[in-house]
Amino acid sequence: MTDSNNKKCCGGSGFACPITGFSLCCKPQIIIGMVIMAVWFTVVAWVWHGMIMADMYQQTANLWRPHPEMQSMLGWLNGGIILMAVIAAIIFKAGFTNTGWREGLRFGILFTLLVTGVMMITYATQPVPAKILQMWVIGDFISYAGGGILLSFWYGRKSCCKGDDTSCEA
Repeated sequence: MTDSNNKKCCGGSGFACPITGFSLCCKPQIIIGMVIMAVWFTVVAWVWHGMIMADMYQQTANLWRPHPEMQSMLGWLNGGIILMAVIAAIIFKAGFTNTGWREGLRFGILFTLLVTGVMMITYATQPVPAKILQMWVIGDFISYAGGGILLSFWYGRKSCCKGDDTSCEA
């Protein structure tokens, strides 16, 4: 996209990368999509890691930071969740075709495969049990597929959200 397209799309309030031409419109619709993902990711992480996997983490406590140190790192943890939510919402919107909830499921599968590659590297370089790796993959699939489905409903509620933000007034 050219700079003129960015101004047309965003009324001058967006961002267009001068190298790639990628345009990010700062419209309420995309901001709300980011918030949807951040809330969803936080809830899933709290339930999955804080409740469902809690016993596994306790059984492998020697692999993790001590609880007080972990508490002091919550800013990093929450920052990582927010960063993943923002990037996931942007990537989803960039490829959005308004084909329904299956589009969100497809996004979830692809995003899970992407982060599974990182988890496989972690498994190969750190003494993380295979069962924890498996649970991470399942939890991430729930998180990313569920988030993708939520975004497919959110972005799909208006016909203007088929990728042509010039007419979207959300």
